[in-house]
Amino acid sequence: MDVAIAVYLIDYALCSYIESITLFAGDRDFIDSIRYAQQRLSMKVMIMGFENNAGQPLLQSGMFVDVMQAVITLQKERANLAKQIIACLLYTSPSPR
Repeated sequence: MDVAIAVYLIDYALCSYIESITLFAGDRDFIDSIRYAQQRLSMKVMIMGFENNAGQPLLQSGMFVDVMQAVITLQKERANLAKQIIACLLYTSPSPR
């Protein structure tokens, strides 16, 4: 299955209508096809996975995003946005007569 994923990654990188590829993986099996897609085909590639299951080459690649950290960041941004919306609604709501 790993070979098929690597082949699809290169195939998608060759498509003119695809701007970036996100791969959910943790092992280093795809690092060569990822580097090829980036360096030879100028494709933007991001790897998402769980940091505690990811191999060192992926962690050190500069392309790796930890899923748990991304979820935590999104939750914080969502909470901040909700606070901003509430503050805006309170500021703009008409005062009682």
